[in-house]
Amino acid sequence: MIKRIVLQPAYVIHRRAFGETSAIIDFFTADFGRVGAVAKGINNGKSKRKALLQPFAPLLIGWSGRSELVTLTSVEAAAPAFYLQKQILLSGLYLNELIQRLVQQGEAYTVLYDYYCQALQQLSSSDSAQPILRLFEKRLLLELGYGLQLEHAEKNQPIVDHLFYRYDNQRGFVCLGEQTTSQLCFSGASLKALFNDDFSEPNQLKEMKLLMRCVLTPLLGHRPLQSRQLFVRDH
Repeated sequence: MIKRIVLQPAYVIHRRAFGETSAIIDFFTADFGRVGAVAKGINNGKSKRKALLQPFAPLLIGWSGRSELVTLTSVEAAAPAFYLQKQILLSGLYLNELIQRLVQQGEAYTVLYDYYCQALQQLSSSDSAQPILRLFEKRLLLELGYGLQLEHAEKNQPIVDHLFYRYDNQRGFVCLGEQTTSQLCFSGASLKALFNDDFSEPNQLKEMKLLMRCVLTPLLGHRPLQSRQLFVRDH
């Protein structure tokens, strides 16, 4: 049975050419998670859809089909696009790549969709992307079922500010004591700050970034993130 969907809130997260005049577009939608759709004829020079189908633009889309790759049937702007530039643009592309790599097709992620919208809004009006990225990563992990236990270490021991911990994806946070030579360790104070969404301390924010990389890498696999490579190149 062919499924027909109309007026679904969505964002473009990835786009690639398909034939001479069409494109395959990955959308992040409110009710269907990630959706792959063929946008026919948008590169023929006469299509009005091409200008609409850009990242960071709130859309209402429609599609039809019975497979994982559907056909885009309608698209309209739901609101003005968020304006991201320079390093903030790279941060937006990073969010899109996380969605593309980690969110399943056809599953509802309505809460995560709201978090994504909030992150774009915050990025568009901020000069500092790092707190926004860390909060989104934390929320993403929670919605995917990999939420971090930031109040307790293994064996249900409470996290202590002055102690250091390493992250084990099977055991959670493992206490290393008051001093450690490990580079992949995190202070209890930083873990508590992340739990409380407190990104005010620069050194703690650096530890949070390293922690999120440790947690996300096994989920993302060995293929490097293109947005991360662009960010390194930009520096």
